[in-house]
Amino acid sequence: MASTQISRIPRLQDHCMDALYPLLEKYSANSNSRAAGPLDNLAGDLTEMLMERAYLTAPAWTTMWYLFLTPKIKRAYLPWDTKVWRIAKNKCRNLREVFVFTRNVKFKTMILDLLPGMLTTLDLHGDLFYRGRPLPRGTHNNWLTEAEAWLRSMKVEKDIKPEMSGVGLSEIHLGDAQVSSEDLIVVLTHLPHIKLLRHYQMTRALCSMHGQTWRSSPSSAPTYELTNIDADFSHVVRCRMEPTAVLPGDALRLAVTLCPKATSVRLRVDSSTPHHVVAPLTALKNLHELTAVCVTSGERPLLDFSDLAPILEKFGPQSLRTLELKVLEEVDPHVIGKSCNKLERLTLSGCGFKTPSTCAQFRCKNQPLRLPALKLLFYADGDDFSWDHSLPPCFWRSTMSSNVRMKSLLEGVFLESPRIPVEVLQDVFSPKAAFPFLSIFSVCRSSELTPDHLQDVSKSMSSLKYLRLSKCDNIGVRNGVKIKRMFPGVELKIN
Repeated sequence: MASTQISRIPRLQDHCMDALYPLLEKYSANSNSRAAGPLDNLAGDLTEMLMERAYLTAPAWTTMWYLFLTPKIKRAYLPWDTKVWRIAKNKCRNLREVFVFTRNVKFKTMILDLLPGMLTTLDLHGDLFYRGRPLPRGTHNNWLTEAEAWLRSMKVEKDIKPEMSGVGLSEIHLGDAQVSSEDLIVVLTHLPHIKLLRHYQMTRALCSMHGQTWRSSPSSAPTYELTNIDADFSHVVRCRMEPTAVLPGDALRLAVTLCPKATSVRLRVDSSTPHHVVAPLTALKNLHELTAVCVTSGERPLLDFSDLAPILEKFGPQSLRTLELKVLEEVDPHVIGKSCNKLERLTLSGCGFKTPSTCAQFRCKNQPLRLPALKLLFYADGDDFSWDHSLPPCFWRSTMSSNVRMKSLLEGVFLESPRIPVEVLQDVFSPKAAFPFLSIFSVCRSSELTPDHLQDVSKSMSSLKYLRLSKCDNIGVRNGVKIKRMFPGVELKIN
């Protein structure tokens, strides 16, 4: 009986919030946004729940939302509006984290003077604000957009917020905001002890601030507390933003010198980015996350996977947890399998793979290399610019093979045109497979997958919550009833 009562509490809580809304709207019609409000003495976490409910209902600022700006809240959803920020600074003395939900804003550094004194996290993206819980679920008809949203949400849910020592702004994620390197110079000057500054212009700002002095006197370079390095070598993107030169070839060497505590690196390159620019990353002390994206109009890039391999070989065995590669050539899955045994999240999107395969070199025919810690797998063929999309069969065994004694840790699998050989698919999706933690399984354009494969593996997916099958030749809406019986209680989408 007690467990039944506990399970009803969230639902009762929702009803209470629904009942409060009309009262708050009526009160806010004639209230003074700067004066004390009816929620000011309410526990901060309850006010935060009301504000979150308002955001999820309609993510647009209304006069009622001023009631949520109380002295006790620590987290808030705010628009990019200086009037609102001024009120928040005066009233919300305990505010620690803010999610700015206005999209495509033009970042202005004057906002730094309007921040509440206790604020530690300013997030224009959502990944910082939602750490430890899933992102709000949107509606996506397109398979790729939805799969990327699921992947992001599952990653954010697993992220742990670091301990914040001291007072003051420690983290900024600028998301899709329009930002110049000059703006980031102001941020870095104003906040020299900041720990996270997420934007691709970050390294350019560091080069402008310290490049000349560092080249003439390397020992005089300061060090930052930053835990990330974001760098954009892409001339394709830069031409849309500013018609100036891309980063100098020694930009990452400077960034590593200035940011010795960095554990997360995000790179954007193009077809003209030279090979040598990424080599300095091996000088980092630790690396937990590596993202490399190539922006190209079809030209074969100079920089390819072989330039990243030394980084994987150094950090893969000890610390690398997330690897994301998009539109890179010569990707060798054997190097990933051999080096990155602690990898938890792997994304390969639009990549070309090493031809001929290096299976003989790594002797994987009888004993494939395994990624035993893998929890999220995202593979998308997707990009016509890649020269060879074919993955060797051993890749699918290394990432998806399982049995009762060697259970898979996968929680999310997203596959677009995987082209898994039939004999491998039969092994991976056999009745002996074990996927006890898999909650999201989404497949698009898989001509080899059949309802029989799903039948064989259905009992092993005891945690499955969402199954999407899009444009799979052997699976259509006509199979929906049969597949629904295989996975009772699972949200199913077939199109």
